[in-house]
Amino acid sequence: MDDLAPYLDELRGNGKAHSLMCLSVDSFNKLKDRYGPAAQDEVLRQLTEILFETLPEVDPFIQCEGEEIKVLLPGMTLGAAEQTARRILDRIANTRFTFADGDVAAKVNIGLAEAKPGEASRALVGRAEAALRAARWDGFNRACLHTGQLSDPLRANLRQSQRFSVDRYQRIAPYVNETWSPNESFQEVLCTDLSTGGFAYLVPRRPGYKRLVVELGTGENRKYMVAVVKNCVCVGSGTDGPFRVGCMFAGRLERNPEDGTWSYQGPGDHAVVPDPCAAGNAHPVNA
Repeated sequence: MDDLAPYLDELRGNGKAHSLMCLSVDSFNKLKDRYGPAAQDEVLRQLTEILFETLPEVDPFIQCEGEEIKVLLPGMTLGAAEQTARRILDRIANTRFTFADGDVAAKVNIGLAEAKPGEASRALVGRAEAALRAARWDGFNRACLHTGQLSDPLRANLRQSQRFSVDRYQRIAPYVNETWSPNESFQEVLCTDLSTGGFAYLVPRRPGYKRLVVELGTGENRKYMVAVVKNCVCVGSGTDGPFRVGCMFAGRLERNPEDGTWSYQGPGDHAVVPDPCAAGNAHPVNA
């Protein structure tokens, strides 16, 4: 922070747009333990080289702090920084980093924030780091933008990825004490990420439950899935929210036609888990 501060203060003083990128390398210390510090330094050198090559239109200031790299982007708005982050993610995802004893694929995450008028340097760094934490919760080769209110995810175009960003509302209800009925009070939450394995959503307050029921579809095609909360991270500028909650689908609820009760059917019960990404299984955001 000390090295960045004079540059941030100078940019704030001249009133020009600028953004900050925080990039972290997963398992960076394990690389050192397995291959030695020379391999760690070489991967870091090649990562820095990629950053400079991907940023020909600006003169970035790059600060390395162990597994985390901070990149100051003078003259770059958040929208331009987003496009840059996409290029960086794609480049890193398709690169093998070579050194004397072998080569590895690096897994990284990126947090982005654009300076607001009059914003203190430390506040900008805090928002970029909050976006980086949100990206880490989301997996590998992910990035999040801090828009001033919350962190929005974006991703590299990876061929092996089965996840994608969505902008839909889903209806959820807590699943407590193994009991549930369709009469439970549902709430609509904004779903930001959806896959066959799970989903993520935004809520204003930290949830007080570990499992929940997700309603998919409508009418006769309505289904009820059980999901487990895997992580919860604050993506606001403070500690009071909003929160991004990541969940993993665990099974579904089946109705007993004889007595009308509902029971949980997990993978061990041979439950058929519907594809939540299929048409009709999610509700579009109201215009």
